[in-house]
Amino acid sequence: AQYEAGQTVTQDVSGTLAINGVERPISFAVEARLDGTTLNIHGTTSFEWADFDLPPPNTPSVQVQDRVAVEVLLIAPARAG
Repeated sequence: AQYEAGQTVTQDVSGTLAINGVERPISFAVEARLDGTTLNIHGTTSFEWADFDLPPPNTPSVQVQDRVAVEVLLIAPARAG
């Protein structure tokens, strides 16, 4: 596909996430942009604690939601050529 420098490209990226010995398929919504010589990649996904057989880490003073939001930011020098 055509790509212009500075343009944001969106893509779903699927794979397998392993936590605590439990593997599940997962998909990240990813945005990537090449700014000059820097590649910026931002990905987001979410899952529930129970998906990985984990109890929510609640304490008497802190209660968390069942849904876990994951955000990943990668910044790397672009490879020439």
